[in-house]
Amino acid sequence: MTLKTFAIVEDSDDDFEAVTRVLNKENPDSCKINRYNTGDELLQHLDKCLNENLPLPSLVLLDLNMPGTDGRSVLQQIKKHANLKHLPIIIMTTSDAANDIEECYKYGANAYVTKAISFDHFSKRLIMLKEFWFNVAELPQ
Repeated sequence: MTLKTFAIVEDSDDDFEAVTRVLNKENPDSCKINRYNTGDELLQHLDKCLNENLPLPSLVLLDLNMPGTDGRSVLQQIKKHANLKHLPIIIMTTSDAANDIEECYKYGANAYVTKAISFDHFSKRLIMLKEFWFNVAELPQ
């Protein structure tokens, strides 16, 4: 069985630390977490994976509002790419604006999770997402 990997695109150190703590809480060896501070860093990594035949992340957690290429643009670029469009992408953001939610699903997001709720509630959502995507859904290898 291949180790599942999270690609977390998050420019906030505090938010990244909180997400990492939650994902590693129950079983720290169940997945690998790679951080990208910007959407451009993730896109460069994905390009390298394709060019050098390296494994792609199993799941992408993508913040929307970042410096440089924002999450919306990253989402669009990934979902338009023939070799990347299958990647599950979960939007993880503070925005609960209806137009952001609608736009992200229109561009192919697989889920949309708002960070601006209690930490306990947010933690439960992340654990459910991890359980679903890594233990229920069949992901491409």
